[in-house]
Amino acid sequence: MQAIGNVFDNARRYAGGVTAVTVTVPRPGWVRIEFEDRGPGIEEEEREAIFGRFARGSAGTNAGSSSGTGLGLALTAEHVRVHGGKIWAEQAASGGARFVLELPVGEL
Repeated sequence: MQAIGNVFDNARRYAGGVTAVTVTVPRPGWVRIEFEDRGPGIEEEEREAIFGRFARGSAGTNAGSSSGTGLGLALTAEHVRVHGGKIWAEQAASGGARFVLELPVGEL
């Protein structure tokens, strides 16, 4: 699924890469995939906004890359939505960000 590749690519570009991937079954017929990265995390007030078109969180801006368009996470969220799932960002215990995807099993 393209969304999974987008999360890995985003972490590589802006947060030092993915450090952990966890796959669980939160309820029958669903899968949850959590990705943790090495970055500084995402401020709570930015966690929804980063999934908007042309949005760039402060971590992406501070990473020194001006080449991003702010479309990567917006497209990821749209892919997940089309497949009947959800995506959101949290703070990881390690201090980085945790991106969580929940999808119906039949859509993988």
